[in-house]
Amino acid sequence: MTKLPDKNLLDGTKKPETTTGEFRLAMGNIRQFLFELFGDESSDKETARQTLGIDIDQLKEGIASKADKQTVEMALEEKADKKDLSLVATTGDYNHLVNKPEKSDTLEGYGIIADTTPTTGSTRPVTSDGIQKYVDSKVEGKIIPRGIQVFTQSGAFVVPKGVTSIKVRLCGGGGSGVTHDIPVGGGTSSFGTLLSATGGYANNVSNNTYGSSNGSGTGGQFNCHVGIQPLYGFGNPPFTTDGRPGYGGYAEGTYDVTPGESYAVTVGGGATGWYVGTAYPSQPGLVIVEW
Repeated sequence: MTKLPDKNLLDGTKKPETTTGEFRLAMGNIRQFLFELFGDESSDKETARQTLGIDIDQLKEGIASKADKQTVEMALEEKADKKDLSLVATTGDYNHLVNKPEKSDTLEGYGIIADTTPTTGSTRPVTSDGIQKYVDSKVEGKIIPRGIQVFTQSGAFVVPKGVTSIKVRLCGGGGSGVTHDIPVGGGTSSFGTLLSATGGYANNVSNNTYGSSNGSGTGGQFNCHVGIQPLYGFGNPPFTTDGRPGYGGYAEGTYDVTPGESYAVTVGGGATGWYVGTAYPSQPGLVIVEW
């Protein structure tokens, strides 16, 4: 059988270097070697396998001797009863599994590690609390809160989260109208020390106090952006034949605030007038806060 050419003829280590003629002769010897080993085409695979010493029948017998069908089935039955395995495949009921792991309410219970915040490049799930905090951090400061709170009785206003400016409108309570009795003015409405409006003044025709002034509005100097303007027609006082009461005053203003700050809110009460033994109560004031 033709011998293979020396290795140094082809790998560049021959000294002196391989000549063109030597290289051609070496390639011809390689071709003849392969021809004598496998023939001049690859269709006769059986001849090639026999040439290389591969016996297919002997290979199959070797595989069968290592693991037969019965051995494989017995191994499967040790891991899961085939009847129950078929049942869970039909019902999808977790309880039909054999040797199933205990159920858990957490990812950690199944050995799954979760991130507390979304992380770039991570393939792990994120906890719901982590998602909530992440979303809050992204939208905070980008959405301007809007709202209104109306006070018909005294209380406190706490600046909501994210609010930095508010508009306050308020009016005092209506005054009383009386005849031959002591007149009573309406109560003052106020928003902290920033803004207030007095109640309507009372009238008493028996004392010739005709046409008393209505209440007025005043504002503090705490970053008030809108000029205070006393208006009239609030408090809704009653009308009597002899004593005509005054309406509560009105005031408004816009202020810079800080979230979490608390402001005392006072709603002025309406006075009660009397005429011939009958009470005529005025309406209380009102405080409106917008943001």
